[in-house]
Amino acid sequence: MKRILLSFTLLTAAFTSAGCFGEIRWAGHASFIARGGAIHRARADAPTAIRAGGDWLSLRLDTAFFRDLPGLVDSDVVVGVEIRGVSVRPLRTVLEPTKSDGEHGFLRLSRALEIAPFAYRGGPIEVELSFGRLDERGKTMLWRRLRQRGDAPHVVDPSGPPAVHEAQGSLFADFFADAGAIFRYTFALVPAGIDSADARGVRLAPGRHVLLARPPANAPRPYAGITPETVRAHLAVRDSRLVWREGGALFSELPYLVLRVRRHAHQPSSDEVARAAQLEAEEEERALSARTAVAPTMPTELQLALDALRSAKRSVWRSWSFWGALVGTFVVVNIAFFILKPGGLQQPSIGLLVDRGSFVD
Repeated sequence: MKRILLSFTLLTAAFTSAGCFGEIRWAGHASFIARGGAIHRARADAPTAIRAGGDWLSLRLDTAFFRDLPGLVDSDVVVGVEIRGVSVRPLRTVLEPTKSDGEHGFLRLSRALEIAPFAYRGGPIEVELSFGRLDERGKTMLWRRLRQRGDAPHVVDPSGPPAVHEAQGSLFADFFADAGAIFRYTFALVPAGIDSADARGVRLAPGRHVLLARPPANAPRPYAGITPETVRAHLAVRDSRLVWREGGALFSELPYLVLRVRRHAHQPSSDEVARAAQLEAEEEERALSARTAVAPTMPTELQLALDALRSAKRSVWRSWSFWGALVGTFVVVNIAFFILKPGGLQQPSIGLLVDRGSFVD
């Protein structure tokens, strides 16, 4: 019995020192518009400049950042994309493998997804991101399949050849159809003028949209004071990533998406799309250079919440690594007791540990 008590005492000490920060199932978000580097509230009643039946539309997910995703901390990750509302059938693809880093599994995707220009048919457009864990064998297979396919995995062309769509969809099915994703996140582009109570909705208007995740009700305690509304005024967009206006450090406290929506009066050529992107980048750079506004003073309550979040340690009890450590510690402690006890090495077999704390052959 003493051995069992000591084993669980050691495990309890390791558990309590790990803190109480667990995995988070992020869901809804708040939508904002980035102009001149600053982030502004999106107007729900703003008239859309994108018209169904006449305009062409292109989308680009410049940046996607997630953290503390369930089952995906400190692991290789496969990301699948399903797009609905741009074609008769949903379009699917799989992105290049990436890795979640650090104790809280920071997952950053740059130029994560690009939807080539297509004739806008009206109605909402939904993009679903699926995340799954990759082992070494799966990662090798994914890289091989992507090289065989030969196209850019992050580009989806609704007007592209059906064979390309079939190849992209087949790869998606191989990684997500059977086992499914560990985590899914969906956002919708909703035409202005259509009422939508869905927290995923983003008004379909040209410009750069910023989607800041809203902590769920069961999020760890520090998130009680950290919401999209409390941090919005203290953030800016630099190189398609969110940074703190004071100091310029990368923002990593909440998941977020930076999404570019472009309107085209006609079907653009690839050169026209590239030129439009260059003009946008130059305009944004001029706006940033001209911006002299001083960052507002951060409220004490928000600063305290941020300090608590940044110092929080991850609760490892929900991870496979914790359970592996638990079993390993239990085995090592009991083997050590067996070796150190008088006559332990002369025992014919180790046997099984029973509830009275004795060994039986």
